[in-house]
Amino acid sequence: MQKQVGGTRPMNRTHELPISEADARVFVTVADAGSFTAAAALHAMTPSAVSKSIGRLESDLGVRLLVRTTRALHLTEEGAAFHEQCARAFEMLAEAAQEAGADTHAVAGTVRVGLPSLFGTCLLAPRLPALLARHPKLRV
Repeated sequence: MQKQVGGTRPMNRTHELPISEADARVFVTVADAGSFTAAAALHAMTPSAVSKSIGRLESDLGVRLLVRTTRALHLTEEGAAFHEQCARAFEMLAEAAQEAGADTHAVAGTVRVGLPSLFGTCLLAPRLPALLARHPKLRV
């Protein structure tokens, strides 16, 4: 299915999810932390809100992801598989964002240094090759 965007070419709608990304993130945190309370603290939510988020996700998927008792929390078989794929997807998304923004965080430009020649020769000059190798867009 395609959607027209801003009068330009059609956009593919495969990026739309059948579930809430936020609920999936909460689920991954619950599975990793092993508790609703810990996940609530990490997401700045109440344990009740975490429980509702997991309930919505299970309802949207039509499958039980967690077995909850008063003393323990366990992933179902479907929950373990879903957790693995969600965690991998979020990791890939984070890597993509990091790679896309890598150049915006790079040290670049010209640095002008004014200092006594002895200091520059003895202390700064030996360190410059390593600095310039780490930051190729930097000029001194």
